[in-house]
Amino acid sequence: MKQNIAATVRALVEPVMAKMDYSVWDVTFYKEGQEQILEVELEGKNGFSLEDCQKASNTINPLLDEADPIEQAYSLIVSGAGLTRVLRTDEHLERAIKEGWSTEVKLFAAFNGSKAYNGVITAFDKDTVTVNETQIDRKIISKMTSILE
Repeated sequence: MKQNIAATVRALVEPVMAKMDYSVWDVTFYKEGQEQILEVELEGKNGFSLEDCQKASNTINPLLDEADPIEQAYSLIVSGAGLTRVLRTDEHLERAIKEGWSTEVKLFAAFNGSKAYNGVITAFDKDTVTVNETQIDRKIISKMTSILE
């Protein structure tokens, strides 16, 4: 259900943000303590300032109020994607490869004696991600984070 909410919100805000020259990096819906959080991470063509954040938030809020895709109470967080980015989608992985981002890959279980790999993602498919020359099964990856320089 939470994934569906994120996908629904993304589909709702993406075209409007594109008209404002922002791109949606990620949309997540999660629980923090007792609170439900909807987080929308954006990129701007020339960075993403506090003013951009306020402008985007002021546009997204009424869209969500009108569409009402979330039944329970939640808090909206609109932010820039930042220099540290979680890689969740194939589009994120494609961008990491294209840009040559340094990435940390954390695993649920040790693989070849390690639970973390650092390096550049050089390839991926539906089953694996290759970091440097190590091919890792996507099922054991808990989190991939790139650090932009």
